Amino acid sequence: FAPICSCGKGCVPGIATGPTAGGIVFFPEGLYLVSTSLVVNTGRRILLLGAGRAAAILLCGITGSGANPLLEISSPNNNFLIQGLGFQGNALTGSSGNGHAIALINREAGAGVTTFWPQQVMIRDCAIEYFQGTGKDSTGASIPACGVYMFGGTQQLMANTSIYTCRGGFRLDKMQKVYIQQSSVDVASVSAVRLEDCVAIS
Repeated sequence: FAPICSCGKGCVPGIATGPTAGGIVFFPEGLYLVSTSLVVNTGRRILLLGAGRAAAILLCGITGSGANPLLEISSPNNNFLIQGLGFQGNALTGSSGNGHAIALINREAGAGVTTFWPQQVMIRDCAIEYFQGTGKDSTGASIPACGVYMFGGTQQLMANTSIYTCRGGFRLDKMQKVYIQQSSVDVASVSAVRLEDCVAIS
């Protein structure tokens, strides 16, 4: 990977205009207020790397009923790594609360998924907490906010990632080949792991 930028501020333009081969977006230690969803829908290999999940924290300022996620990775995307970041909501409910922390969504699929995107996304060494509002499912309908919401993708790995005090933990809808390893969801969440029409989950 080649570096795109080395600070939280300006990372979104870096992702959008970086080299076609992809690159690294590095967040040094700090608290970064995110007031608009970070949407990555390129086909490039991107690494979002933080200084540590307790050191580099993305604070979600996106609220509303059925709020957009803090970070969305949508199709077509592959070889995407998120590592060493904290994702923090505002701990409020209803229209004052946040939506999903991270959403991996196949925007090219309807009710029937025939091509699975995004592919090969890894979330590693991250902490997600206090997302207690309502987010959106793939159809735009409101659902309880999740730490990680996934729809229509394949080959995803969640490793050493913790979800605290969110309404939902990991929610998987029409997914293939998802692996959750050494990760945890606290008991305050409504559902730790929810599966809808999925195959090869471990």
